[in-house]
Amino acid sequence: MVTYTEDDKGSPVAIVGGTYCGYKGWLWKDKAGTVKSVYVILSLGDGKEKGVRLHKQNVEVRQHDSPRNYIEAAFEQHPDLAKDLNKLCRKLAKCNIQDSGPELYEKIDTKIKAAYQQQLAEGANATWYHVEWEADDIGGDDDDM
Repeated sequence: MVTYTEDDKGSPVAIVGGTYCGYKGWLWKDKAGTVKSVYVILSLGDGKEKGVRLHKQNVEVRQHDSPRNYIEAAFEQHPDLAKDLNKLCRKLAKCNIQDSGPELYEKIDTKIKAAYQQQLAEGANATWYHVEWEADDIGGDDDDM
């Protein structure tokens, strides 16, 4: 098994799609990627690591090792959320939507609010994702953001 040093590791990343969805790791400093791929050192747990090449769309660079707010915690703990958001964004890009202004944000805000009301209406039949985060910080940012 190959041993990686801290000098091999770049920025922390989260894998949000593909075979390694849900894993964390680091960009591999000494390996140049391509237009569509990037090399990553995955953390497999128990101190084990593995170097792999992944599609860029499945890798999100993290500015910090741990989430700083509730939204980041939700996306980190439920990688399928990030995967679905990335998929939606790629579809919007196919419509040549790149600098949408407030119209897109208003549309998304309206859809989220309607989905939340539907979720509440499900009552005891609703399925909820659990997100571990300090209750005082729900929906807000930390001071260091």
